[in-house]
Amino acid sequence: PADCSTVSFDAWGQVLAALADLVAPKIREGDKEDPLVRKQVAKVQWALRAISSRVWLLTRQLRNLLCIFLNRQDRGETLTTFFLRCVDWPINGKCCQPKFSRHHWKLLSQRLGYLNLFPYGQPEMSFHVIDLEQCDQRRCFHTLVRLASAEDSVNIKNPMIDKDANPNVPAFQPFVAGIPKSWDELENIPAQGLVQCTYNCAVDRQNLKVRRRLASLVGGWTHLPDTAFDFWSCLDDVPQEVLKVVMFMIRQWGSTDAAFAALNTQPDNMLNLKEFVDGLTKAGCCKARRPKKIGVPGLQSAIAKPMMRSDVPDDETDAAQVEVISSVFRYLDTSHDGDISAREFETLERVWRELQQSMFELKRDLEVYYGSLQNAFEAIDLDESGAISFEEFKKCVEATHFDGPVQEIFMFIDLNGDAEIDGPEFFELETYSHSPPLPDHTDGKLAKLQRLFR
Repeated sequence: PADCSTVSFDAWGQVLAALADLVAPKIREGDKEDPLVRKQVAKVQWALRAISSRVWLLTRQLRNLLCIFLNRQDRGETLTTFFLRCVDWPINGKCCQPKFSRHHWKLLSQRLGYLNLFPYGQPEMSFHVIDLEQCDQRRCFHTLVRLASAEDSVNIKNPMIDKDANPNVPAFQPFVAGIPKSWDELENIPAQGLVQCTYNCAVDRQNLKVRRRLASLVGGWTHLPDTAFDFWSCLDDVPQEVLKVVMFMIRQWGSTDAAFAALNTQPDNMLNLKEFVDGLTKAGCCKARRPKKIGVPGLQSAIAKPMMRSDVPDDETDAAQVEVISSVFRYLDTSHDGDISAREFETLERVWRELQQSMFELKRDLEVYYGSLQNAFEAIDLDESGAISFEEFKKCVEATHFDGPVQEIFMFIDLNGDAEIDGPEFFELETYSHSPPLPDHTDGKLAKLQRLFR
């Protein structure tokens, strides 16, 4: 409705604090969840469904609600209950997607409708595999085509088609002459075949009015509020090299804004390739290192602190290092004009916001599941070596049903790049979990509620 108002952050924080205490898992001997907790969660889900028709939320409030449930099936039920109660869902719904694996999000799209979960407001770097035989998926692809026509025809990247639509052995072939112009009309799109593509738009070509209009015409959101676009990133869609550079910048300069200022040697508020590559190379970003133990591929520390010694002499130029940094430059230069503007550089801030938010949520999940970070470290360190391997970290994080960037978080807190996390490194989760981008406003409220109902 045009005149609806959302729940205040303070009131929602009280709700979250009360629910978090009710659904917190209680682990019995043998690491089996108390069945009484499952009954409690079922009651909470029933209560949430009962009040859902009486409240309106923002998508950031829905993400906070999703985070109190450790079980991914419970998160799916909660999203199903509330996503249509989010007044800014088609604009900012992307911030909820990282709470689900790519497979789980696909299952939700099949259940709730591809058009309902389509990222109208923020389609950047979204990867699509579309079955043209399904009407709603065909309309999603047509929406991408219409959006590309309004913004830039090259926004649909690497489109490929499998005309036979064999799901078991797909045989995708590139469009020889690009996507046919006739497909601007929905009825001209064939009702058979599989199409895959990625959508990405240069910052200065984004047409937010068209995106709102498509959300209204195609998605049925006729009374969208004048809510600002809160641009977000899903780390599943971000190349590994970009993540490494973001992590290094945070370690080196503390923020992406400070990194841009340090790299921008010319007074033009733009970064050219030489500035970007030279600045990061001299700072030691993505320099080749030899970890003392073999770990997960990609965990060699591109994020290690610059003052640490490297196996590569400082006077040698690492060709691989330059190529990695250059690939990140090409990723950021969405306008393909040879420069990165401040607005294009903001893409890295969105990546960091999701990574920081995920660390905050992982820390909370570990504290809820194990009781404290100290208990979590002792439980994860299975061989009592005083350090955690990636396999140990991954296994125990999976016990909490955390759907998020596990490998990327491991990379970030592995300060010395040895593919292991010792105690001080593990507690970096505490350091970087302060002031998350999407606070849940529960600080102090849980203790107050416990005093009231004791």
